[in-house]
Parts: sequence; structure tokens; C-alpha cells
Amino acid sequence: MTLRGLVRGLLLLALLLGAGSCLEGQASTQAALRIMVELTGLEDRARLPYLDSLEASLIQSPAALAVIQAPKGEGSLEQRAEHEACALAVQVGLSIDAEQLRIEWTIFEPPRQESVAQGAVEKDLPDARALSTGYWLELIDAIEQSAVGLEAPKSFMVVEGQPGTVVSGIGGDIVLPESGQVELALALPAYIVWSATFPGARRERGTRIVTESGTTLVIPRRALPPPSRLSIDSALYGLSFPELGLRWDVGRRFYLRAMITQYLAGLALQGEQGLQISKQPAGSLLTSLDLLQPGLGAGYMFSQEAAKFRLYTSLDLFARLAFPEGRQAMLDPVAPLGTQLALGFDWGERPALRLYAELGVAVYPWAFPGLMMASWSGQGFPRFVGGAAGLFPGHPGWFAEFPVPRLGLRIHL
Repeated sequence: MTLRGLVRGLLLLALLLGAGSCLEGQASTQAALRIMVELTGLEDRARLPYLDSLEASLIQSPAALAVIQAPKGEGSLEQRAEHEACALAVQVGLSIDAEQLRIEWTIFEPPRQESVAQGAVEKDLPDARALSTGYWLELIDAIEQSAVGLEAPKSFMVVEGQPGTVVSGIGGDIVLPESGQVELALALPAYIVWSATFPGARRERGTRIVTESGTTLVIPRRALPPPSRLSIDSALYGLSFPELGLRWDVGRRFYLRAMITQYLAGLALQGEQGLQISKQPAGSLLTSLDLLQPGLGAGYMFSQEAAKFRLYTSLDLFARLAFPEGRQAMLDPVAPLGTQLALGFDWGERPALRLYAELGVAVYPWAFPGLMMASWSGQGFPRFVGGAAGLFPGHPGWFAEFPVPRLGLRIHL
């Protein structure tokens, strides 16, 4: 073989090898990926120029579709990267020794929750020019090698709304972070049926057809209508006798109320020590009196109107209507009128429905305490009683009892 033939053969072989290399390079071409980067090891102010430089260099790589700064939060870097639909997560540690900057990195594949590459390099401390001219070549080369063979990331959509909003229907329940935005991987096209809840706001619902990656779904927030000023109170007076009332909130602090307490049927909480004048036999679980007690009252709320737990006080005036056998209704001659001062609270997860409890002291200013004491005889809920007779024989004195509890349910109309 002549020298010319040998040269031609070598040239032909080089052309064939070059063509094969080009074909191999084309076959190994990868789609651009979303890459999450986290830098550690320096104070925030000192770390920021390095982070900006690395992002600017990495975004120019064909392996990077987008460079995402690792958000602060719970979970490992791999978990946060998977949540953001990133195909790679890169953790970079920086440390300075004398005039040298040591760069250590670990590259993760979030779906596999494991590292795929690690490396380190030491370099002279850079100036602004060095940071803008290939300072991260070794790291970017490692990232590009790790990207070979990875599939392109799935498309994603952005959900935006009030921080703390719980969104359902897009891959499970999602709580919007402090930023008010979250990116979610989503196969396109997609038809989603979503709902969202936020404390103190209406429940929102909707549907959306998503055909483009990066579509933003904005969750509206509409405040709940204020609860009605009028409510129905249903309670057990003295934990024994059912009563029904209406309450009207005047402004944000004051309220008026009307109630009627009936003694026709109640619970004998002390068993055989029921009312001596009860119509029920001794030992009955029920007690009964021919007596109604209508009343009017007013009160003041110490707590905000929208609070779950609200403390309040009330002052009520009431009359006692008796129904003696064979006679029409009349004011009870033993204690015709009374007043009650109470401290109470109500509680509810929803403004329209609340449990409430009150503890008060009842005073009967024109009563015959001896007769009241004889008829009371441990009626209902156990409490302290007392009074004083009138100054003249046959004239009323006063009578008091404490505590007088109420336990009930408040329904806003």
C-alpha cells in the first residue's frame, strides 16, 4: 500500500468515527429539565452573588429548562424538588479557606430520592469578572452528565391564592404557602374539578380545562356574610327546665333578649329531693310546676363578634306566672318578680351555630323567703339560697339563689 493510500484510509476512518460521534451525540440529546439549586455554607449576604452567578451560568446550559431556587420549608431537598416538578436537585456547599473557595456538590434525582453524583473543586476566590466567565464549569458539566437519560419534566400549572387556603382536586389536598403560589406537575391536556376552603371565607368551587404548561389558577376569596343579628336560644335553665328565647345583637357589643322559662316539665337532678310542691311523685326523674317565667334582658359582649370564644354578661328581669288549679293565670304571690345577673360565654366553629353557658345569681326583691325556702327544698341544680323577711308581718322581703346555670344552643337565623 502506497503512502497516499494509507493517508486516504486514515482520513476515511476519521470521517466515519466523526459521523458516528455526531449520531451518538444526537441520540443522547436530552430535553431541557427543571433544576432546583440550594447553596449552603455562607451567610446570606455573602452567598447571594454566588447563587446569582450559578443560576445565570446554569440557565445557559442545554440541560436546563428552568433553574429554581430551593424554597425554605420542611422536608429534604429531594422532596421539595419533587414537589416543584424538578428532574434534578443540586445541593452546593461553599466554604472559604484563606484565599481558596471550596465548592462541594451533590446531585439528586428527586423521583428516586437518592444522589446520582458528587464532586468537589477548590478555586481562587473570584472577582465579579470571574463569576461571570465560566467559574462553575466543573459543576455544570457534572449536572449535564447527570441529566443524560432523564425524561423531560411533566408540564405544570400554578395555583395562586390566599396563603393557608386548602385546595382539593388537583393531586390531593394542597395548602398554599406564605408566597400564595405553588407549582404543580400536571399531564396535559387536563380537566380538573377543584374546591378551596379558607377560614372565614366561602367555600369556592370550579372547573378548569388546562391545555398549556404554566397556566395559573387564581383561587378567589369571598368573605362569609355576617351572621344574622337575630338568634334563637334554646337552653336548660338551672340545668333542669327547658326555656326558649330570642336574642337581637345591637351593634357589635350590646344585645337584647327575651325568653320564657317553663316549669311544667323538668329534670329532678337530685332525685327524691325534688320540689315539695311538684306534681310528680317522689323519686321521679321529672319535676313539674304550674309556673311560667317570661323575661326581658340586655347584655354586653366582651369579645369580638367574629371570635370563636366570646365572653359576655347579662342582666334579666322576669315575672313568675302561676296557674293554680281552678283559677286563671296570675302573678305568683310568693315571688312575683325577679332579676338575674349572669356571666356567660358562647363558642362555635361556625358563626351560625354556637354552644353557650351562663352562671348567674337570681334575686327576688318582693318575695316571702320562708315560703320560697319551703317550696325550693333543693329544687333542680344544687345551690346556695338565702333571704330576709319583711320589716312588718305579712310583708314581703327578698330571696336570692346562687349559682343559677344555663346551658344551651344558640342558632343565628
